This record gives sequence, C-alpha cells and structure tokens, in this order.
Amino acid sequence: MNASPWSELKGQVLLGREQFINELKPLLKGKSEFKEFPQAQRLMTRPALNTLFSDPVKASKALRDEAIRKACVVHGFSMADIARKAEVHYSTMSRVIKGER
Repeated sequence: MNASPWSELKGQVLLGREQFINELKPLLKGKSEFKEFPQAQRLMTRPALNTLFSDPVKASKALRDEAIRKACVVHGFSMADIARKAEVHYSTMSRVIKGER
C-alpha cells in the first residue's frame, strides 16, 4: 500500500520535491499580509527557526535578541517556540521583543 502524499504537503498548498518548492517560494513572497488565507499558507515562506538561530547567533546576545524580535514580529513564530529554539526562558521573551533587554 502506498503512503498518502498529503503528509508531504507544504503550507497546505505545495506538493513536490524540495527544489520545486524552493523555486515557487519567491512567487509567494509578500502574500503573508493577506488575512483571507490560513496562517499555514501565509507563513510557508518564512525561514525555519533552525536557520534563524544558528550556533553563532545563539552565542551572541545582540544577534540572538535581534533574531528573537525578527522571528516573532516579522515571521510570526510563537514566543514559546522561539524561546525553546533560542534557549532562553519564556518569561524573557516579552522584554526582548519590546527592546527592554
């Protein structure tokens, strides 16, 4: 029995190999502000948290805090997910995002 292809669907709209999906992502840039589309579809072009929080970024407080703000404000990741990836306590997230830290 063949596995269902639906588990491989990216952002609820793209199905195909990684190269194909990467070729189509530029066409979706700037569409994230359209609230008529589900969040999963609007945010499918955002970078992965692993990309935003590489080891050098996590090693530098200034770079880490900048990445935290960008991940939340620009890319729409949840504060809990960001805190786990940035390896900071959840309670520090609002201070970093507000620029108080």
